[in-house]
Parts: sequence; structure tokens; C-alpha cells
Amino acid sequence: MVIGKLMRDLEGEVAEQLQTPATVTDVDEFPDLDDLRPGRTWARMSDVVAVVADLKGSTRLSMGRYVNSTVRLYRAATGGGVKVACRFDPQFTDIQGDGFFCLFHGEDAYRRGIAAAMSLAYFSREILEPAIEKFAGEDCPKTGLKVGVAAGRLAVGRIGQQGARELVWPGRPVNFAFKCSSAADAHEVIVTQRVFDRVIRENEYLLRPCYLTGHWHGNWPTGEQWSPVPVPALRKTRCFVRRTPWCPEVADDFCQAVLEGKTRQPASGFQRFRYSVGL
Repeated sequence: MVIGKLMRDLEGEVAEQLQTPATVTDVDEFPDLDDLRPGRTWARMSDVVAVVADLKGSTRLSMGRYVNSTVRLYRAATGGGVKVACRFDPQFTDIQGDGFFCLFHGEDAYRRGIAAAMSLAYFSREILEPAIEKFAGEDCPKTGLKVGVAAGRLAVGRIGQQGARELVWPGRPVNFAFKCSSAADAHEVIVTQRVFDRVIRENEYLLRPCYLTGHWHGNWPTGEQWSPVPVPALRKTRCFVRRTPWCPEVADDFCQAVLEGKTRQPASGFQRFRYSVGL
């Protein structure tokens, strides 16, 4: 039988692959992916930030009377989302089905990654959702981009048949970011503890509401925009969710401030006093 012969061949091949050492090289810079030798040469980097975005309810959108609209929805959501993310110069971007992921590496990887994530949430709420409602009508299932962010050490290599060797990314960042995205709702950003501690915890442009515009986003008076959230697939990793993107009035300024490494909003003393006491 064809299957029997294939399995016998694979038995030996799998044993050989497990016994053959692979070369894993720690690198300081994101590698040239074209230089990776399939199956044998792997590059490993520290502090890679993975940003994942996918479309809420894509399975339901693909069924029944929505099937003829699915291609256009995917094109608008994924195409627009990739364009947003690429504004922040990721080292790698890959589209997968109804979503995509981007990888950021380097000195400012955390700032670029979280700025991309927040901008994707903004795009989802302010641009994508209204456009979909106008196109498909109010009876269309509610949808939008769900965003996950994780960071850590990440390796990369090539696996597959001749002529179809795909990049593989062993490590937590991509895997954890996909799980965070899966747990999010439309327009939400879920990050792991590592990302929260490195770039969010002490940054008013990310942590606080848009209080200069008087927008508290339902969190008044404390104003905290991020809260712990359970991610079922990551029970041993603390995660945090932001449910509301930046306001249109401040999105440009806040995003630029994050990219420049600023952490403290230039509010007046009186504004800070009102914020601290919840007025």
C-alpha cells in the first residue's frame, strides 16, 4: 500500500531527524532569512516582540449568506491591518488566513510593537468596523481585529519539502501572541506580563485614559486602561487587556510619544490633581 510504504520511509526519516544535531546560533540582529539552510541552521534572538491580529467571528462570516462577502472582508481587514503594522517597520510579516503576525526586534522593538498593536485596535474600531457596517448592514455579525502581543526569545529556521520550505518560529512570542489574540474581543489588545512590564506599566500614554480630552472610557475615576485578564491557554502567564483604543483626538500624539520613548503626559498640575482625585 502507498500509505504503508510512506510510513516505513517516514519511520527512518523521523529517527534520522531526531538524531541529527541542528546548529542553533544566537544572533544580535534579525537574521537574513534567505541565508537559513533548510532543516539544519537555526538563528535565535532575544527580546523579539510578536504582534498578532485576526478577525473576530471569521468562521461565522464564512458561512451561509455571508460567504460572498468574506473575501472582501478579509481583504479589507487583513490588507488594511498589514498596512498599519508595516508603518512601524517590523522585521517580518506573515499573513495567515484571516489574520497576520509581525515580528519586531532591536533596541526599540517593544515601543514599535505596542504602537503597532494600539494602532491596529484604533484602525479596527474607527475605520474597519464602521466600513463593514456600511458595507454589510447592521445584521452582519459584529467583527473587528483582535490583537495579541508577546515577547521573549525566538528561533527561526526552515522546514518542508524541496521548493516549499516554510519558515518556522519556535519559542514563546509567536505562540503566546496568537493565544492572546484568540482570547481578545474585537478592538481589544491583550499582552503578556513581560510586555506590560517592559513598555506599559510606567507609560502614561499607554496606561492612562485620554484625560486631556475628558475621555475616561468608563474607567473613571481610577482611569486604569489595562486590567488582568485570564487567557485559558496561558494559565501560568499573567496577561493584561486594554478594551478601548486611543481616542481620535490624541491617537497621533500618543503614538508618536510612545515611539519617541516618552512616558509622561504633559498635563498641567491642575489637570493631574483632577485626575488623581477623580474630578
